[in-house]
Amino acid sequence: MDKKSLHEKREEFLKQQKEADERKRYHRTQFPDEYITGRKYDSKTKDKVETMPLYYHTGDMERYLKAHKDAQAFGGPKLTPEQLTSIALVEGREDFGYNTWDTGNPKVVKHYMNLVKNGMDPHDAGFAAALYEKDLVAKRLKIPFETAWNGTGTSIWNKSGKNYADTVSKTKEIVKHPKNEPLYNFIKQRADIDQDAPTLAAVDMPQDYSDGNWKLI
Repeated sequence: MDKKSLHEKREEFLKQQKEADERKRYHRTQFPDEYITGRKYDSKTKDKVETMPLYYHTGDMERYLKAHKDAQAFGGPKLTPEQLTSIALVEGREDFGYNTWDTGNPKVVKHYMNLVKNGMDPHDAGFAAALYEKDLVAKRLKIPFETAWNGTGTSIWNKSGKNYADTVSKTKEIVKHPKNEPLYNFIKQRADIDQDAPTLAAVDMPQDYSDGNWKLI
Protein backbone atom coordinates (compact mmCIF):
# COMPACT_ATOMS: atom_id res chain seq x y z
CA MET A 1 0.00 0.00 0.00
CA ASP A 2 1.48 3.40 -0.99
CA LYS A 3 1.75 6.27 1.49
CA LYS A 4 -1.13 8.19 -0.09
CA SER A 5 -3.51 5.26 0.11
CA LEU A 6 -2.44 4.58 3.70
CA HIS A 7 -3.01 8.23 4.62
CA GLU A 8 -6.46 8.18 3.00
CA LYS A 9 -7.43 5.01 4.88
CA ARG A 10 -6.34 6.54 8.16
CA GLU A 11 -8.24 9.77 7.45
CA GLU A 12 -11.39 7.86 6.53
CA PHE A 13 -11.16 5.75 9.68
CA LEU A 14 -10.69 8.83 11.88
CA LYS A 15 -13.64 10.54 10.21
CA GLN A 16 -15.91 7.55 10.78
CA GLN A 17 -14.68 7.23 14.37
CA LYS A 18 -15.37 10.91 15.06
CA GLU A 19 -18.90 10.63 13.67
CA ALA A 20 -19.59 7.49 15.73
CA ASP A 21 -18.24 9.18 18.88
CA GLU A 22 -20.46 12.21 18.30
CA ARG A 23 -23.56 10.02 17.88
CA LYS A 24 -22.72 8.10 21.03
CA ARG A 25 -22.03 11.30 22.97
CA TYR A 26 -25.42 12.72 22.03
CA HIS A 27 -27.21 9.46 22.86
CA ARG A 28 -25.40 9.33 26.21
CA THR A 29 -26.70 12.77 27.15
CA GLN A 30 -30.24 11.55 26.50
CA PHE A 31 -29.93 8.12 28.14
CA PRO A 32 -27.06 8.24 30.66
CA ASP A 33 -28.31 5.22 32.62
CA GLU A 34 -27.77 2.99 29.57
CA TYR A 35 -23.98 3.37 29.72
CA ILE A 36 -21.19 1.86 31.75
CA THR A 37 -17.63 3.15 31.95
CA GLY A 38 -14.14 1.68 31.74
CA ARG A 39 -10.56 2.97 31.69
CA LYS A 40 -7.79 2.01 29.30
CA TYR A 41 -4.37 0.86 30.50
CA ASP A 42 -1.84 3.67 30.88
CA SER A 43 1.65 2.88 32.16
CA LYS A 44 2.33 6.58 32.82
CA THR A 45 -0.30 7.04 35.54
CA LYS A 46 0.08 6.03 39.17
CA ASP A 47 -2.69 3.42 39.14
CA LYS A 48 -2.06 2.32 35.50
CA VAL A 49 -5.40 3.55 34.13
CA GLU A 50 -6.25 6.54 31.98
CA THR A 51 -7.83 9.57 33.61
CA MET A 52 -10.64 9.85 31.03
CA PRO A 53 -13.30 7.11 30.89
CA LEU A 54 -14.65 5.17 27.94
CA TYR A 55 -18.41 4.71 27.63
CA TYR A 56 -20.13 1.49 26.60
CA HIS A 57 -23.80 1.09 25.79
CA THR A 58 -24.91 -1.82 27.96
CA GLY A 59 -27.71 -2.96 25.66
CA ASP A 60 -25.43 -3.17 22.64
CA MET A 61 -22.66 -4.92 24.54
CA GLU A 62 -25.12 -7.40 26.03
CA ARG A 63 -26.14 -8.53 22.52
CA TYR A 64 -22.56 -9.38 21.61
CA LEU A 65 -21.94 -11.14 24.91
CA LYS A 66 -25.09 -13.21 24.43
CA ALA A 67 -23.99 -14.19 20.93
CA HIS A 68 -20.59 -15.27 22.29
CA LYS A 69 -22.29 -17.27 25.02
CA ASP A 70 -24.98 -18.93 22.91
CA ALA A 71 -22.58 -19.87 20.10
CA GLN A 72 -20.57 -22.06 22.46
CA ALA A 73 -23.28 -24.71 22.27
CA PHE A 74 -22.47 -24.90 18.55
CA GLY A 75 -18.70 -25.06 18.80
CA GLY A 76 -17.89 -21.40 19.31
CA PRO A 77 -14.94 -20.43 21.52
CA LYS A 78 -15.32 -19.50 25.17
CA LEU A 79 -13.35 -16.39 26.01
CA THR A 80 -12.75 -15.57 29.65
CA PRO A 81 -14.26 -12.45 31.25
CA GLU A 82 -10.69 -11.15 31.58
CA GLN A 83 -10.10 -11.57 27.85
CA LEU A 84 -13.40 -9.96 26.90
CA THR A 85 -12.95 -7.03 29.27
CA SER A 86 -9.38 -6.43 28.11
CA ILE A 87 -10.38 -6.49 24.45
CA ALA A 88 -13.31 -4.16 25.15
CA LEU A 89 -10.97 -1.71 26.88
CA VAL A 90 -8.37 -1.84 24.12
CA GLU A 91 -11.01 -1.40 21.40
CA GLY A 92 -13.19 1.09 23.27
CA ARG A 93 -16.22 -0.44 21.56
CA GLU A 94 -19.24 -2.46 22.64
CA ASP A 95 -18.63 -4.88 19.76
CA PHE A 96 -15.10 -5.75 20.94
CA GLY A 97 -13.65 -4.48 17.67
CA TYR A 98 -15.77 -6.69 15.42
CA ASN A 99 -15.83 -5.62 11.78
CA THR A 100 -16.57 -8.60 9.54
CA TRP A 101 -16.10 -12.35 9.14
CA ASP A 102 -14.70 -14.61 6.42
CA THR A 103 -17.62 -15.41 4.13
CA GLY A 104 -15.30 -17.47 1.95
CA ASN A 105 -14.44 -20.02 4.64
CA PRO A 106 -16.84 -23.01 4.39
CA LYS A 107 -16.37 -23.97 8.06
CA VAL A 108 -17.17 -20.46 9.21
CA VAL A 109 -20.14 -20.17 6.84
CA LYS A 110 -21.53 -23.45 8.18
CA HIS A 111 -21.14 -22.21 11.76
CA TYR A 112 -22.87 -18.94 10.88
CA MET A 113 -25.73 -20.71 9.12
CA ASN A 114 -26.21 -23.08 12.03
CA LEU A 115 -26.52 -20.17 14.45
CA VAL A 116 -29.03 -18.31 12.29
CA LYS A 117 -31.09 -21.46 11.66
CA ASN A 118 -31.26 -21.93 15.42
CA GLY A 119 -32.64 -18.47 16.06
CA MET A 120 -29.69 -16.09 16.36
CA ASP A 121 -30.04 -12.66 14.82
CA PRO A 122 -27.92 -12.51 11.61
CA HIS A 123 -25.86 -9.55 12.79
CA ASP A 124 -25.14 -11.18 16.14
CA ALA A 125 -24.32 -14.44 14.35
CA GLY A 126 -21.78 -12.51 12.29
CA PHE A 127 -19.97 -11.55 15.47
CA ALA A 128 -20.06 -15.14 16.70
CA ALA A 129 -18.78 -16.30 13.30
CA ALA A 130 -15.87 -13.86 13.56
CA LEU A 131 -14.96 -15.28 16.98
CA TYR A 132 -15.14 -18.81 15.59
CA GLU A 133 -13.05 -17.85 12.55
CA LYS A 134 -10.29 -16.23 14.62
CA ASP A 135 -10.28 -19.15 17.04
CA LEU A 136 -9.66 -21.50 14.11
CA VAL A 137 -6.77 -19.28 12.97
CA ALA A 138 -5.30 -19.16 16.48
CA LYS A 139 -5.40 -22.93 16.83
CA ARG A 140 -4.02 -23.55 13.35
CA LEU A 141 -1.10 -21.13 13.74
CA LYS A 142 -0.67 -21.84 17.47
CA ILE A 143 -0.90 -18.16 18.38
CA PRO A 144 -2.90 -16.33 21.07
CA PHE A 145 -6.53 -15.64 20.20
CA GLU A 146 -5.88 -11.92 20.66
CA THR A 147 -3.22 -11.98 17.92
CA ALA A 148 -5.62 -13.68 15.54
CA TRP A 149 -8.46 -11.33 16.52
CA ASN A 150 -6.41 -8.34 15.42
CA GLY A 151 -5.03 -10.12 12.36
CA THR A 152 -1.68 -11.66 11.54
CA GLY A 153 -0.70 -8.78 9.23
CA THR A 154 -0.03 -5.12 9.98
CA SER A 155 -2.80 -2.56 10.49
CA ILE A 156 -3.02 0.90 8.89
CA TRP A 157 -1.40 2.15 12.11
CA ASN A 158 1.62 -0.11 11.57
CA LYS A 159 0.61 -2.32 14.47
CA SER A 160 0.93 -6.09 14.24
CA GLY A 161 -1.21 -8.76 15.80
CA LYS A 162 1.56 -9.34 18.32
CA ASN A 163 1.55 -5.63 19.25
CA TYR A 164 -2.19 -5.88 19.80
CA ALA A 165 -1.90 -9.04 21.90
CA ASP A 166 0.79 -7.40 24.04
CA THR A 167 -1.50 -4.43 24.67
CA VAL A 168 -4.36 -6.73 25.64
CA SER A 169 -2.03 -8.64 27.96
CA LYS A 170 -1.02 -5.44 29.76
CA THR A 171 -4.66 -4.38 29.96
CA LYS A 172 -5.52 -7.61 31.80
CA GLU A 173 -3.57 -6.18 34.74
CA ILE A 174 -6.20 -3.50 35.29
CA VAL A 175 -9.52 -5.20 34.39
CA LYS A 176 -10.33 -5.56 38.10
CA HIS A 177 -9.20 -2.06 39.00
CA PRO A 178 -11.98 -0.27 40.96
CA LYS A 179 -12.67 1.98 37.98
CA ASN A 180 -13.04 -1.05 35.70
CA GLU A 181 -14.73 -3.41 38.13
CA PRO A 182 -18.31 -2.49 37.12
CA LEU A 183 -17.48 -3.21 33.47
CA TYR A 184 -15.69 -6.44 34.37
CA ASN A 185 -18.60 -7.63 36.53
CA PHE A 186 -21.11 -6.71 33.81
CA ILE A 187 -19.17 -8.79 31.28
CA LYS A 188 -18.50 -11.66 33.69
CA GLN A 189 -22.18 -12.05 34.58
CA ARG A 190 -23.08 -12.33 30.90
CA ALA A 191 -20.11 -14.39 29.75
CA ASP A 192 -20.49 -17.21 32.27
CA ILE A 193 -22.71 -20.02 31.06
CA ASP A 194 -25.54 -21.43 33.16
CA GLN A 195 -25.74 -24.99 31.86
CA ASP A 196 -29.40 -25.27 32.86
CA ALA A 197 -30.49 -22.08 31.15
CA PRO A 198 -32.08 -22.27 27.68
CA THR A 199 -30.26 -20.43 24.92
CA LEU A 200 -31.15 -20.64 21.23
CA ALA A 201 -34.34 -22.17 19.93
CA ALA A 202 -34.58 -23.66 16.45
CA VAL A 203 -36.68 -21.71 13.96
CA ASP A 204 -38.18 -22.56 10.56
CA MET A 205 -36.22 -20.86 7.78
CA PRO A 206 -37.63 -19.61 4.45
CA GLN A 207 -37.42 -22.09 1.59
CA ASP A 208 -34.75 -20.05 -0.22
CA TYR A 209 -32.73 -19.72 2.97
CA SER A 210 -30.43 -22.65 2.27
CA ASP A 211 -26.70 -23.20 2.57
CA GLY A 212 -26.50 -22.33 -1.10
CA ASN A 213 -28.29 -19.00 -0.60
CA TRP A 214 -26.85 -17.82 2.69
CA LYS A 215 -25.76 -14.47 1.14
CA LEU A 216 -29.41 -13.47 0.96
CA ILE A 217 -29.19 -12.43 4.61
